[in-house]
Amino acid sequence: MSDNLFSKKEVTPGDEPTCDAVVSGNQGFTVLELIVIIAVVAIITGMSWSALSGMKNRASVNNACGQVSAMINKTRNYALSGKMVSGSVPVSFAIIINGSIIQISSSAGGTMESFSIPGGVNCASPAWSATYTTPNAIGALPGGVATSTITCSGYGGSRNIEVTPYQAICK
Repeated sequence: MSDNLFSKKEVTPGDEPTCDAVVSGNQGFTVLELIVIIAVVAIITGMSWSALSGMKNRASVNNACGQVSAMINKTRNYALSGKMVSGSVPVSFAIIINGSIIQISSSAGGTMESFSIPGGVNCASPAWSATYTTPNAIGALPGGVATSTITCSGYGGSRNIEVTPYQAICK
């Protein structure tokens, strides 16, 4: 008789598997194998954690760079659009960046907006400022230069903002 799935096989009393035969089989993992697996998982987790931390730090510097350049461009736009302050259009708008603090003010008086850069990133230390006059909004940069550079740094990384009389761009 051939052995296939549907053939009947007669079992004699000595052919049945015993409990000892099942237990003595190679089942499960040893303690050493489990420790090795846990160690490998821990190493991979540690490596990925440090990579993610570095990405978060770079993102903080990139975010600060974008926020500072946006605030500079916003100040210029206030001058271009002739933003009303206390019922009149001021002669000029100024921005001051000192470390992690950014302030926009007008010649009409006082600080209009103040902003803190989050995440432990500092830009423009010592302080940097620019003034944009209305109606043409041409900026007067520090030292009368055509282009100025602001460096935002933190967590071992940095980004530069190139500021011209017409725009601010993260580089």
